[in-house]
Amino acid sequence: MEKKHNKLNSRRVYKWQVIEGIVDTSNDYIKVAHEEYPLPYALLQLGRCRTVIVEYYAGEKPWYAVVQTTLAKIREEISYYILQQHTPDNWRCAVKHAKASRTVCDKIHWIWHPQDKLAQVNIECKDKNKFRTPDGIKDKQNISPAIMQFKIGKAFLDTDDLEQALTALNRSIELDNTDAEAFVFRGITLRRMKERTRAISDFDSAIELSPKCDWAYANRGFVFYLLDKHLEAIADLDRAIELDDEYAPYYANRGHVYFDRWDKGDYLLALNDYQKAIDMEPDKAEYHRYLANLFLKEGKLNLAENCLNEALEIDPGDIETFAIFAQVKDSQKRDAASI
Repeated sequence: MEKKHNKLNSRRVYKWQVIEGIVDTSNDYIKVAHEEYPLPYALLQLGRCRTVIVEYYAGEKPWYAVVQTTLAKIREEISYYILQQHTPDNWRCAVKHAKASRTVCDKIHWIWHPQDKLAQVNIECKDKNKFRTPDGIKDKQNISPAIMQFKIGKAFLDTDDLEQALTALNRSIELDNTDAEAFVFRGITLRRMKERTRAISDFDSAIELSPKCDWAYANRGFVFYLLDKHLEAIADLDRAIELDDEYAPYYANRGHVYFDRWDKGDYLLALNDYQKAIDMEPDKAEYHRYLANLFLKEGKLNLAENCLNEALEIDPGDIETFAIFAQVKDSQKRDAASI
């Protein structure tokens, strides 16, 4: 009876694997890319027996340091969502992540490409009274022209066609200037087009229309951070966390702002935010790396080494972690030589 009890209460571990291969883009797939670089990126597709096929694109010069660093980040994300979740359907979790609107706050974007992506943009269903949208087939009379343009804009944004996305979102807002979500997505589009001042204006409009939209504050805070407006960035991330205090990237991003204000004495605040992100998502290697970099700058080399070991246990191939590890070892050698 005791063995049966243990078996019933034990948690089953589902093992998934990632194999490199060719992704058929005529079927459903996910694109994983860094927002700042057109290359490299990866395409993912569901295989058989809890296997995910991955195809990497690194360009003509895959040995460049920036390419290797970006590939390491992409591999880290893939490892986290496909290999480390141990759920019965990791692929469904990955698709859900790719569809989640708040992933636009991250530098690594997961973009869902369903098989009928083109139909979502401009092709009607056979039933003339129906219209195909990213959320399914709906009655035409229940979809306003503004919502149609908004959905088209989102679809183009998902495929990295920023000019077309901006055109559709402009039309959506012209037809209905009361939709906060349309302003947020246009702001995200403008940010990715490096139109940061205009992006802030759209996030302002979204917040005015929907004062409790946490990811509008988070996106505006991220743009302020890019503009080195640290106080404004902190204020927005504070508000985003007030509205949703269970989303780890908000803490990590605020930690980055505090880290940049090291000379202002904000490193302890950065430490607290990085630790909070780790507590919420302990299997995210980059959070351990952020904390290690903070300890390195503070001169606490043993603590930095411990954090890096944690990161490497999660992702043994992370190049950025190895780079910080090298700095820690060099500092330890210099300290030993000076004794």
